[in-house]
Amino acid sequence: MSYIVRYRGSVEIECATLEDAIAIAERLASGERVMPEHRVTRESSPPVLQLTRFKEFVGQLRDQQKRLLGAIAEQPHGKTDRVLRQMFDLSDNKALGGMFAGISKIGAKSGISTDALYTVSKIDVAGEEVKEYRPTESLRKAAKDIGWKVS
Repeated sequence: MSYIVRYRGSVEIECATLEDAIAIAERLASGERVMPEHRVTRESSPPVLQLTRFKEFVGQLRDQQKRLLGAIAEQPHGKTDRVLRQMFDLSDNKALGGMFAGISKIGAKSGISTDALYTVSKIDVAGEEVKEYRPTESLRKAAKDIGWKVS
């Protein structure tokens, strides 16, 4: 099921989840600029993570990669690249990209696509364009099921 946010009468934004629709509506109401996702939009909802496969996948991740994925899963609104770089004391997005590449590579070997884990979009925060990493509901559920901190 998808959700539609109508803006100024003529713009329609399709969202995969109710949480995404609410977040976009709140951003638009506050005057915050909403940037489109860089990913190709999907016609269907994100893949559902199988718990056993997720456990296997997490078991192959390095500690920093687990912490990164856990940080994203922790809140439904996710984290910006700036916050993640500060958390891991990284100087730039290239270093952060390396961590995500490792997660993606291990995920591919485990049969888990990044689409099942998180989405990436560019947003405007105080006049600066930043990347926002948002967890899928499937990631949040699987993370909670294995005992990660999820609010």
